[in-house]
Amino acid sequence: MRLGTSAGDLSGVTMYSSMEPCTSRRSAPATCCDLIIAAGIGRVVLALPEPPTFVKCVGIAMLSGVGIEVVTVPELAAEVMAINAALLEVPAIPGTAEAT
Repeated sequence: MRLGTSAGDLSGVTMYSSMEPCTSRRSAPATCCDLIIAAGIGRVVLALPEPPTFVKCVGIAMLSGVGIEVVTVPELAAEVMAINAALLEVPAIPGTAEAT
């Protein structure tokens, strides 16, 4: 099933995601949060809030703000970070403390 298609009542559905659903996208017309809201999913469980590596994300606040239950499982955050290490690494900016 694709989100956004007519699939009946999804208010009792729980969606699991390793990271916070996006609120900004460059490659698609709708964000993950927009699709979740449009589909009517009632609960989202995630391990890690979106790091600021790519975009500023306010998915937890956006979903909670429309009444979707959001559960964060911080015990899984280190594992998610390890699995996505190559994507989450940001090179140090020359001239900053991190670069020295």
